[in-house]
Amino acid sequence: MCERSAGALSLLAAVTLLMPARSFSAPEAAVQSPQFRVGVELVPLTVTATERLDRYVTNLREDEFRVTEDGHPQVIQSFDRGRSSIIATIILNVSAGMRERLSAVQDAAVGFIRKLGPNDVASVVDVATTWRLRQDFTSNHTALERAIRQTTPTGGPALFDALFAAFKTLNDRIHASMSAGTRRAVIVLVTDGEDQSSRTPFADVLDMGIRSNATVYAVGVLATRPLAGLKQDPHSVVARFAADTGGRLLLPADSTELAAVHREITDELDSQYFLVYASTNPRNVKVFHQVSVQITRPGVTARIRPGYYELER
Repeated sequence: MCERSAGALSLLAAVTLLMPARSFSAPEAAVQSPQFRVGVELVPLTVTATERLDRYVTNLREDEFRVTEDGHPQVIQSFDRGRSSIIATIILNVSAGMRERLSAVQDAAVGFIRKLGPNDVASVVDVATTWRLRQDFTSNHTALERAIRQTTPTGGPALFDALFAAFKTLNDRIHASMSAGTRRAVIVLVTDGEDQSSRTPFADVLDMGIRSNATVYAVGVLATRPLAGLKQDPHSVVARFAADTGGRLLLPADSTELAAVHREITDELDSQYFLVYASTNPRNVKVFHQVSVQITRPGVTARIRPGYYELER
């Protein structure tokens, strides 16, 4: 594996972009709507189960899962395992500092696209001084690959603006119209973690990520020069997005290892479980509900997003 994770920072975050007065259009290929309602009554959970050496465990039974919300046991209403359809946003940092690694970054993104299933849709965004939607949501792999190859390095990245908009867009699709008809929203973020141009504060982006249903898979590309003027390590920033959305931070040692990153992400997506439970807690849109999943099989642990906020209706 090309990943070098650090403790709790190995979790990943889902991402959405701040779009002034515009949003992504409807997916080119519609998929059947899910059989559950996202909201207070029914809560969806994506669970990654691993054992020693971070190996995925894919043969668990429903009765081996114990779900609690705010310390109270919950009853699982629906249980599924294996790959389900996704809606993904691929965000590529194409700032001037990424110039030497852009080709490898593009190859990694194309590799992920080629692993998408027939019912999956994706969009492509590049981030430099501002963010730009290169390709709206589509299941057309050729169009997505073309958009990735068209990215060119320039300026300093507005990473937080891009993430904020991406979270909002994916959230709106899933919660408002359900037109994407997908169980899972994923953001694949390839970046050195630097932000020089954003107007959106980090805290606002993190709050939007926590409130979204998107999972962030952040690929941390090592900088080739010192990142001057930063108040904190840029990889710790993207790792926080990943951790609070139930995802992972992947740190390839160099650009040559980027080619293997898409396999690590798709392997995880293929190995996950999808649960839905009916919350027994009183409704309160201002309260963050802490969720925990325990697996009774010895030596197996579960990774999920830490909790959720209820939707205002």
